[in-house]
Amino acid sequence: METIGSRMREARKAKGWSQGVLASAAGVSQGTIGNVESGIRDEPRELLSIARALGVSPDWLKTGAPPRSGNEAPSQQEDSPSMLQSLGALDMHLAKMTPEIQAAGRATLGKWAAGTMSSADAAKTLEALISASQHLGNQSDS
Repeated sequence: METIGSRMREARKAKGWSQGVLASAAGVSQGTIGNVESGIRDEPRELLSIARALGVSPDWLKTGAPPRSGNEAPSQQEDSPSMLQSLGALDMHLAKMTPEIQAAGRATLGKWAAGTMSSADAAKTLEALISASQHLGNQSDS
């Protein structure tokens, strides 16, 4: 039987996203995504933000029914395979950074994925975070 969690997982995997990338895009914790996908949480209060991040309708997540006209989630930026690979690599890179830089990087990814930040601005912000992370790493090696 299909559930909100199974449809959410299907949409997330279709985008090539990890749970962490979806969590960032939706502004929720990775634990929330995991709990919904595993069926621990049946109908999350964050359903609208998750649907928006995935570019699907909340009704589709709930029921599997196709969206009614005018009820679709806002359109998302087009996801090229190279951009999705870059996002996956960046998410893994963020896991190695300090918690503060992780949070800022994931927030930036979330804004980009939600369409509230341009690709150019996201790239500049992420480059600055990576540079700061490398600078901090060099200082701790001394």
